[in-house]
Amino acid sequence: MKTNRIAILWSVLVLAMLSACNDPTPVGASLLENDGIRVHYTDTVTLLTGIQPEDSVLVYHPNPENQLTNYLFGSMMDPVFGKVTATIYAQVQRTFYAKPDFTEAVLDSMVLVLPYRTDGFYGRTNETFGMEIRRVVEKMEFDSTYYSNASFQTNLEPIGHIEFVPNTVDSLPLISYTDDGAPEEVQTVPHLRVHLDEVFAENFFQADTNYFLTDSAFLDFFKGIQLVPTTVNNGLIAFDLRTNQAALVVYYHRDTLHYQYGFPMDLRSVRMSTFAHDYTGSVVEEHWNVPVGADSIAFIQGMAGVNMLIEVPYVRQWDEGVIINKAELEIPVVMLPGDDPDFSPPERILVAELTDDNRLIAIEDVTLNFGDLNKLDVTFGGLLETDSDGRQYYRANITGHFQRMAHGTAPPRIVITVFSKPDHARRVVVAGSKHPECKPVLKLTWTEL
Repeated sequence: MKTNRIAILWSVLVLAMLSACNDPTPVGASLLENDGIRVHYTDTVTLLTGIQPEDSVLVYHPNPENQLTNYLFGSMMDPVFGKVTATIYAQVQRTFYAKPDFTEAVLDSMVLVLPYRTDGFYGRTNETFGMEIRRVVEKMEFDSTYYSNASFQTNLEPIGHIEFVPNTVDSLPLISYTDDGAPEEVQTVPHLRVHLDEVFAENFFQADTNYFLTDSAFLDFFKGIQLVPTTVNNGLIAFDLRTNQAALVVYYHRDTLHYQYGFPMDLRSVRMSTFAHDYTGSVVEEHWNVPVGADSIAFIQGMAGVNMLIEVPYVRQWDEGVIINKAELEIPVVMLPGDDPDFSPPERILVAELTDDNRLIAIEDVTLNFGDLNKLDVTFGGLLETDSDGRQYYRANITGHFQRMAHGTAPPRIVITVFSKPDHARRVVVAGSKHPECKPVLKLTWTEL
């Protein structure tokens, strides 16, 4: 099922298995009777939970507003969710205002510069990560859309490789060269620098000058790069490829004067992370085939990971003669024995409609204030909350969509996923409909006419 990033902006654990559980309290009593108008409240609406797989999520769209913010990278082993591998494909472009001129010059080095994006770091990231850089030989189309299961043909022989421990604390002092060849020291944001293979760099540098005359000619010559993880870690990192500091930089000299030319990953470039999830041997796999409504826990994961399915089988009883005043969903978080606290839960969930043709569309309670997170906090919520006892849960207003389900204009089921899913590696285990101590609760207030 290919989800629409515009609609769902992808633009996702019991130490006590009870770590954030609240028992539903049946009320079901009339709160007000006056002149024939009766207001009712209940928190015993039947909810059946299960696993909703994700085929792929949108990771590249030509509209910059719908492109990724965090470009996730690495291969991570998760004690509950199994293994996930995030690779990166990206094009570089000629600098917008000047074409390169390497005539009668001597190459010094070629460096790939990748600024870190710490918002996307997840798990334990103070480990040694390995990266291999490969040259893409299949064209990536700027006007196309690509999903997280995309792949492009590459040369298997790497053009660069590195092992590194991410340093996101210190800015880096570097020598940069002005247009007239004068050196100057500049401070740059924390980033990774990878020196590319000398043979590849020299061939690139000595290429026919016609390749550097136009954008299309350059992309025919150099179609892009793939960043491939070569180590398995306990976390994932992320890069910021939306800044011009993300670039392939050529350092060269003529006589005694030194120069540099950057090929940036700018708004003209195709850039994406792709994801491969392997649940073999994981806790998720143990629960994969449990029927809907029969499991005690459920799973929500970013990237292209699993979602939580909630069915509301008797929702049509609120179809006629009823106004839904408020429908508020509460989903408790649970911590499984042996889980790693470094794998923190998502800060916000998203509720989506699962259509009859297996598409996910954000419900209207989300899209109403989708562009303003401050308003979204108030009208929809979906944020991770902690009560006075330290128990965690998600709370979301689904009033508008519940009314649609009750009227039969939307299927009687919803999917809970990570907000801005392709940008985040976070995941969480939550209570299912058969949890012995706590369950997802729908707090429903309605007026009977």
